[in-house]
Amino acid sequence: MKAMLMSYLDKKLIKSAALIGIGSVTAQALALCFMMVLARIYSRSDYGLISYTISVGTLASTFVAAGFPASLVRFLSRYSDDQNKIDIYFSNILTVTLGILMLVCAAVAVIYRLDVGIISIVIGYSVVYIYFGIIRGFIDYLYVFSSP
Repeated sequence: MKAMLMSYLDKKLIKSAALIGIGSVTAQALALCFMMVLARIYSRSDYGLISYTISVGTLASTFVAAGFPASLVRFLSRYSDDQNKIDIYFSNILTVTLGILMLVCAAVAVIYRLDVGIISIVIGYSVVYIYFGIIRGFIDYLYVFSSP
């Protein structure tokens, strides 16, 4: 029985890893194509500014997320039967994340002299990064509890 379960989990793990690998390669290829198109459309200085802005947004979104989406799976598995604790957790995470986002945006505004483009990229990247982290946490949670 144990060998059969391990074989099933191994097949499921290999399929999941292959799917994630294909998705990552596809995303990287699309990003490369997108950057090549931008390099053809814009001048060197404009392309440099775009690349720099995207880098700042990516770095800032890492600070804003602060590992909260990664902790979601552990928390949900521990308190899956207590909806009140889950609600409190999400309200606390939302409050802390929005507070960190405001601090990061204030720092970016001071450093880049209220450049609205850079601030909007920071906010956009942060929101998407956190959203996908939370969705990934729920998917991992459902995957863990739905397997036989």
